[in-house]
Amino acid sequence: MKAGWLAMAFVAAMLAGCAGIESDVRVSLPDAAVLDAGPRTYAFARSPVAPAGADTAYESAIAKALAKHDFDAVPDARAHLRVSFAYDTHAEPVSILDGGCTPHDECEAKQRPLSFRWFGRERFVHSLTLRFFDRATGREIYKVSVSSRDREADSRSAVANLVESAFAHLPYSGSSRWRVRLRRAENGNPLSIVSVTPDS
Repeated sequence: MKAGWLAMAFVAAMLAGCAGIESDVRVSLPDAAVLDAGPRTYAFARSPVAPAGADTAYESAIAKALAKHDFDAVPDARAHLRVSFAYDTHAEPVSILDGGCTPHDECEAKQRPLSFRWFGRERFVHSLTLRFFDRATGREIYKVSVSSRDREADSRSAVANLVESAFAHLPYSGSSRWRVRLRRAENGNPLSIVSVTPDS
């Protein structure tokens, strides 16, 4: 039985590498209407402790996405909103579900030690969280978290995917979970959105 589960997991991993670009999005909207209630001006929040490596790439991509939505970057003292971001990349653990669960069931994924690797096909989870605050009050008004998977260990490999997914809707509404599908043209053109659907 265990061998059967491992074979299924291997096939799933192989097929995942052939699939299109997908991102899982989670949102919370404490007061998203505030995004449109005042001037669309913002400043990035500066953290004293920030991860190294991809900060500039993420900040540049987020700034460009905000500009497309008519947000203007201004000095902090003049900003209506303060925007913070955090990102992470880590290896995806291999897990096996017990008990014949379906993807949306409340099931526990039990980690079991495996004695082999996926022949160099290790997958990585990339995540990005964007938070919008009312600068005057410090109140959080909007939060969006995005995650995607690929075979690149470098956080910068997922910058375009994660940022494009985070801003596919602004704000997301009607559901707290969404699935964004994207496609990259073979000639290297920027990503295009294929679909944005609630993930129930």
